[in-house]
Amino acid sequence: MADIGHAPSTADESLLRSDASAAGQETQLSLHPRTRELVERFARALMEKLAKAEWKYGYSDGWASDGWLDVCRADLILHVAKGDPLDVAAYCAFLWHHGISTQAPGAAPPYELQALRACTEDACRTALGDPRTQGEAIDFGDLHCTSAAHMCSDDGVVNYRVVIEEADPSCVGLRSIISEHLDAAGFSGVEVVIQW
Repeated sequence: MADIGHAPSTADESLLRSDASAAGQETQLSLHPRTRELVERFARALMEKLAKAEWKYGYSDGWASDGWLDVCRADLILHVAKGDPLDVAAYCAFLWHHGISTQAPGAAPPYELQALRACTEDACRTALGDPRTQGEAIDFGDLHCTSAAHMCSDDGVVNYRVVIEEADPSCVGLRSIISEHLDAAGFSGVEVVIQW
């Protein structure tokens, strides 16, 4: 669990303060008046939104429980898609209270997916001269990895999937070459989808 920190519980109303050095000198940071007004308006709107939800649904301080953090993250993503910034802020505040990231545990960082895609592209180039692809319907001029994804099934199984385009889905040789290449690079058990 990544610790992303907490804001001071007794912050000064006019200034945010932080220790500037080991010598104990204080630096005062102040917000632009319009930024401060924005934060205050947003905080009031968020409090009103949460108060209405507590009244309407009978909620109280369940957000303080550690037992619902995975659900909280999932609800955050759902509310991003729904589009209300106050709902998103509420779920972010709940996660912030616990000092954890909004990223789901086990989620693949973007650089890992980029590496998977690059490795798959390399496997496509390798397949060109491999005798296992002889007689298979493959357009080597346009053969590419069009996507790499990190997935989690309903039963919690985490896996990767790559999509290769411009070949017949029945290309057993191509699928074997790509799977072997990915296994050798440390990407074991990747689902390889081949399509035109």
